[in-house]
Amino acid sequence: MEVISMTEDTQEKAFVCQFEGCGKRFDTAQQLRGHKGVHTRAAKAAEKLEKTDANPATKPAEKRVKSFKCVVLRHNIDPENANLPVIVTANNFSNRKQFTPGTEVILTETEIDILKNSVEEDQIQIMPDSGIYKSRDPLALASELYAGFQPVRDPNSGQINMIRNVANYSVHVINEV
Repeated sequence: MEVISMTEDTQEKAFVCQFEGCGKRFDTAQQLRGHKGVHTRAAKAAEKLEKTDANPATKPAEKRVKSFKCVVLRHNIDPENANLPVIVTANNFSNRKQFTPGTEVILTETEIDILKNSVEEDQIQIMPDSGIYKSRDPLALASELYAGFQPVRDPNSGQINMIRNVANYSVHVINEV
């Protein structure tokens, strides 16, 4: 993945995802690297499904693929990227769907699962000069202050990072087609 950085004097986010059809922007290279997993996990899942489908021993005979009329919403902290097209690839790369979030689309069960399992890691670093480290139980205090996040302490530096997985999409099924 190529990283494109913009000059500091612009107000635009400096790091842009170069994955085809994405273009999502981030303030830091670390945020972009974390986002890259969205694409690699989806590609690995699609590759695994493709291998399963290619092996006749693992493929059920004459199984009808269920399809559903759905509306997919993107959960995105960055409003600039909220209306970029959603791209989902299932079974093989020739079976790729692209659509605008919030519009009705026909998806298979596999495509719905891929979207529902797409998460992004959200991380907050607790700075060493914060009062959290001075408490009797810094991990408990951090958990209380940052509800919904899981505290992780670096065994070497002792720094606490608060981590949570955030769903990238919600899929609302209207009906089976």
